[in-house]
Amino acid sequence: MAAFKVSENVYWVGVNDWALKDFHGLYVPRGGSYNSYLILGEKKALIDTVYKRFTGDFIRKISEVTPLEEIDYVVANHSEVDHSSSLPEVLKAAPRAKVVTNKKCQAMLQRLFGIPSNRFFPVKNGDKLSLGNFTLQFIEQPMVHWPETMFTYLMEEKVLFPCDFLGTQMAASPLLVEDTSDFTADSRAYYTFIMRPFNEQVLKGVHKVRELSPQIVAPSHGPVLKGTAVEQILKKYEIWSTSPETRKVVIPYVSLWGGTGRMAELIAEGVELAGVPVKVMNLTSTPMSEVISEALEAKFLAVGSPTLVKGIHPLISAFLVFLEMIKPGNKKGMVFGTFGWNGNAGKITHEMMEKMGVRMVEDPLLLYLTPTPEDCLLLIEKGKTIAAALE
Repeated sequence: MAAFKVSENVYWVGVNDWALKDFHGLYVPRGGSYNSYLILGEKKALIDTVYKRFTGDFIRKISEVTPLEEIDYVVANHSEVDHSSSLPEVLKAAPRAKVVTNKKCQAMLQRLFGIPSNRFFPVKNGDKLSLGNFTLQFIEQPMVHWPETMFTYLMEEKVLFPCDFLGTQMAASPLLVEDTSDFTADSRAYYTFIMRPFNEQVLKGVHKVRELSPQIVAPSHGPVLKGTAVEQILKKYEIWSTSPETRKVVIPYVSLWGGTGRMAELIAEGVELAGVPVKVMNLTSTPMSEVISEALEAKFLAVGSPTLVKGIHPLISAFLVFLEMIKPGNKKGMVFGTFGWNGNAGKITHEMMEKMGVRMVEDPLLLYLTPTPEDCLLLIEKGKTIAAALE
């Protein structure tokens, strides 16, 4: 994809990674993108760089718009390598360019790449930098999602560059959108996995964006947001950060020989009969980030946990780690499962969920080996009871 004009004097010069499927644990079925932007003022500024293995393509795209020798500043909003690892090569090709960033980010970039101090132009919260006919304002916004993160705002054209914040890890195609509904699930998955652990800081970021009132939001991953799309994603971030739960039941489970899986299906049948949306998710075949994204919006979690060697299955253990990360304190839950000679997994899972703030509505429901015909009827009724607990 060639360089693309985002506003009158801003060009997208990033790259799409169509082959990407796993973004450090986040399942990304629509590929990925590493966005960078070139501002053509009297002085020229590049906003962030891209992942190192795309450096050649990146430099080619910049060259389509301007010679690299004419770049005066490279703004580093965030030091994570998907946004910074091509920076050393860019600085070689742009010998007069200074790296504009805050002190924390400078320290990280120097640790990562050994960039000498004289190549940096340090800024702090609220500082402004003149490009001659344009002005950049820098807003430090820590922990969305690293401590050194900052936003950059092109004041005259009302374009905000918030790095990872408000982004979606997917190929940026189409690049410029005014409606986010086509990729809401992708945005939620990205938010849940990357931003939800820092939901209080996220709300501060939302407040700051509303205060700035940009016409265009140009994040470092996914489509550039314009017009109504900006308000759509801000509203979603507010909901996901405060009260994401909806009238929905999610049933994540692992089943060794089918017994716990059968229990999951029967409980789900009861929930459906009661008219409540339900999602059954087998942890052995569903990406963990997809499960956690669905769990974010679930009001009730029924977790199927068979006993494995006196304990819990490793995938259930991993699920519980991620569940705690997304702060499930407003959810209700229960545990079910099968066992052969020891039912410890149910008790362990129950206690772990309770400790992280999930309101456990009853003791673990454990069955020996597999459900009997009588158990099947019981489990359907249990699903109806779960649905009623959402009222």
